[in-house]
Amino acid sequence: MENLKAVSEVAVLAKEDKQQAEEQGDKIAEELDSKSAEIKSYENAISEIEREIDELSRRLDSNRKLRSESKESLRRLNAAKENAFRLIQVKSENLEEFRSEFASKKEEIGQQSLELSQIIEQGRRKKSPGPESRTARIGEGGGIGADGLASLGDIHGWAPALFNYLTDRGLAEVSFCGFRWSEFRLDDQFKWRAGALAFTSPPGLDASPFRPNSPPTLFSRLHIEPSDGASRRRLVLIGDLIDRGDHSEVVVETVRQLAARAPGGCFSLIGNHEAMVILDDYKRWEYNEKQHLHEKGIKNRPFTVSHDPIVTGERDISEGMKSNFWGMRGSIGALLLTQHFALLHSLPKEERARLEKLVMPTWKKANLKHKRIEKVVNKGGWGLYLEGAKFLDSLCEVADSEAMVIPGALVSWYESGTFFLHAEPNGIAKIDHIIDDRIAGIGCMREPWKMRGGEVRFQLAAMRKNSDRELLITQNSMLWARSKDNQSEVKRGVEILQGMFPGLTNVVHGHTPQSSVTKLEIVLSSGRVDIHNIDESIGPNPRFDKDLADEYDIGIIPMGWAD
Repeated sequence: MENLKAVSEVAVLAKEDKQQAEEQGDKIAEELDSKSAEIKSYENAISEIEREIDELSRRLDSNRKLRSESKESLRRLNAAKENAFRLIQVKSENLEEFRSEFASKKEEIGQQSLELSQIIEQGRRKKSPGPESRTARIGEGGGIGADGLASLGDIHGWAPALFNYLTDRGLAEVSFCGFRWSEFRLDDQFKWRAGALAFTSPPGLDASPFRPNSPPTLFSRLHIEPSDGASRRRLVLIGDLIDRGDHSEVVVETVRQLAARAPGGCFSLIGNHEAMVILDDYKRWEYNEKQHLHEKGIKNRPFTVSHDPIVTGERDISEGMKSNFWGMRGSIGALLLTQHFALLHSLPKEERARLEKLVMPTWKKANLKHKRIEKVVNKGGWGLYLEGAKFLDSLCEVADSEAMVIPGALVSWYESGTFFLHAEPNGIAKIDHIIDDRIAGIGCMREPWKMRGGEVRFQLAAMRKNSDRELLITQNSMLWARSKDNQSEVKRGVEILQGMFPGLTNVVHGHTPQSSVTKLEIVLSSGRVDIHNIDESIGPNPRFDKDLADEYDIGIIPMGWAD
């Protein structure tokens, strides 16, 4: 029993020891968990410190590199500073010399401006009765026989291109205000902008009665002298001499003098821009011109300044445009009257009677005296311009529903297998219903005219009023038509022409601006006809629209067309 009791006591003690051991184990486990969390916290802190050390190392490397670059930049800046100091020293030493040169150049420019102004004033004191330096009497130098054909497209008021073409082709010599064009070097005079330093001439014919308030201009005493010789290429201008450029009047007067001094050597067709002036269609003309004014333009675009009050002396652009339109009617009227008598002079006696008979109904209807007007044309001057405006006014006043020939207003020309018109040949198809009408169509071209150099055929434009009492040119489509790449319409027009002129090989037209002269081949059953578009975007505004460089280059020579 005692042994059993002793064993029991030992068991009790063992149980108590086990319990104490378990309690101690639990306590140790708790302490272990606590230590593990603390160790984890230390590990995280150590990782963060390591990251900070890495970032500080990276920044240290970057700062070392930046410091090195800063030292190099500082070295370069110090070197540049030393160079700048030396340059300033050199410039300072030459400053007085530069000031002296500038003052001398300014004085030279001022002297040139003064001399140019004096030249213009001297010309004005001579009281020239017109834009020409000498009256261009019809045929005073005799007639010109044709030795081939040449043609120039839409000039649109850019006189330098016309001057260059005439002199380069040996057709005429040009001078104005005492300057020979071949020696003219004052480029700025053809790209007028108001400036305080140097004088540049406003555009427009000087002392025009249509702009009594305008300042003096360089464009006075214009003289066009046809080249020597009894024979040269006959020049056919295909219309749109005017508008979109600043020197329309100069262009028209140039052509007028050439036509007068060389009858048979130069003829100009009318284009849609001349038609607007002839028909007194100011609203359409104004709309077209406003597209090229400065305030209506786009950045860097050339712009028309001829309507500006600084040029016209009028109250505003609107009034300036009205005075210029009136002046343009004088210019175009003078050209048509001159061309009428030049055409008469280039024909033999029997053919003259035939032409006079053709236009006589117009003279009678407008109550215009043929002989009196011929005297005015031969006298020239501003009197002819005023007569030209009255001439167009008279035609517009008496026009009615019956087609009436416009003297001097050529709408088409045919010679040596070549047909000339202003717009594209699909315009011929649009008047097919009146094609044989001798007045309203081109029926007058069925019969040839004898002229120096052979036979020619031509058609004078006609005007009438439609049912709405609006004035129109009966051959209107020949002035406005564009094909828009529709070759079927063009082909139809060419077929009609070839039916009238079996020997037709070329059609020459303008009206549709191109980057250069282009050719289109039309193949018909009766043979091939070449269509030449010679509107090569002459002048600053058209050149800009076609992305051609040097818009204001006065040295550009148009290509044109020649047989």
